[in-house]
Amino acid sequence: MKKPTSFEIKNMNKEVLLAWEEIVKKDEDDISLWIQELRKLGYKAAHPNDCWVKGNEVTLVYPQFNDGVDVGDKIMLGWQGENERPIVLIKKIVTMFDVDIWKFKDIK
Repeated sequence: MKKPTSFEIKNMNKEVLLAWEEIVKKDEDDISLWIQELRKLGYKAAHPNDCWVKGNEVTLVYPQFNDGVDVGDKIMLGWQGENERPIVLIKKIVTMFDVDIWKFKDIK
């Protein structure tokens, strides 16, 4: 097998980048549609169901979206189509570092 020329490598890299760009664009579009649907259903925010969710508490550190939340609002934990967990906020705890921790209950 012969070694590819620099021109061939540049073209291969361009194809890889274009394919990656297409994958990222589709993912962004899917997430945007998911967020639109959540808003239609009355959700005020979505956040990954990760280490910032502990028991029945969540800290909205890096939400997928956050339209401003308060007690009584619905939040979706998880990702689109993966591990989705609808919750409702029942209490706000403000820490000394001005970080809000939200107590919640699951929506059945």
